[in-house]
Amino acid sequence: MVNIFKKGNNYFKSTIFFNSLKLFFSKPQKILFFIITDLILIACLLILNGLIGLLFNTLKVTSIALVLFITLFNLIAIIILYSVARKKILEILFSYKDKKAFEWKHLKEFTGINFLIYLTTLIISLLIAGIILFTIKEDYSKKTLGLIIGIIVVFVYTFLNFAHINFAKNRKFKHALDYAWKALSEYQSYKPLISSAVIFFIYLVIMSTISVIVTLIVFKLSLNTTILQIYTATITIIGGAILYFCHLFNKVYYLNLIELKS
Repeated sequence: MVNIFKKGNNYFKSTIFFNSLKLFFSKPQKILFFIITDLILIACLLILNGLIGLLFNTLKVTSIALVLFITLFNLIAIIILYSVARKKILEILFSYKDKKAFEWKHLKEFTGINFLIYLTTLIISLLIAGIILFTIKEDYSKKTLGLIIGIIVVFVYTFLNFAHINFAKNRKFKHALDYAWKALSEYQSYKPLISSAVIFFIYLVIMSTISVIVTLIVFKLSLNTTILQIYTATITIIGGAILYFCHLFNKVYYLNLIELKS
């Protein structure tokens, strides 16, 4: 039994998951930089949204052409802001390996990749949504659409990470897209998302068990039900934090996967 445990432990320590986890937490300051970069991006997007809203209210826009122009400008601005933030994220990520991501002169191509991915995803999503809504009964269309959207999110998330990291390594537009496209057909490409799903499922099981116990105690002792509301809010926040940290960890996981394939 001891030998089996040792073998299992040794196997786990040899996995990409464990090595990625160890690397991720080995430099906590970089995790902080990830978070700060995301917060700055969110702040910039909120400011942009506020400015666009103010522009609509000030100009009292009624022209369809002007509405489309402002909307397009807003979309381009969002993609540029995202690309700049993502470049910074890649710089932090590559510094885990003491390497450098692409330089600022390649930002134009990198933004082009993001714009192309967004446009392709939008067109495919609209086409699928249209087909589902017109061919499936209303009772089932929403569930089917939700399932399809979930699948699209998985593919796009995987594609983005492989395309971004590959571009940061090779600085080649077409090569990054081809590499990411091929990665979609490989099982190991989904390991980061699978591990995140497992971690979150374990969290849900634990929290569900605790929820039952807390609910029984509250009603058994006739305590204030506000306790349940506070508890629900707390586990929701913790759950969101776990998903976010899985997202951050996945960056390192993807980097290790790509290096292993190289």
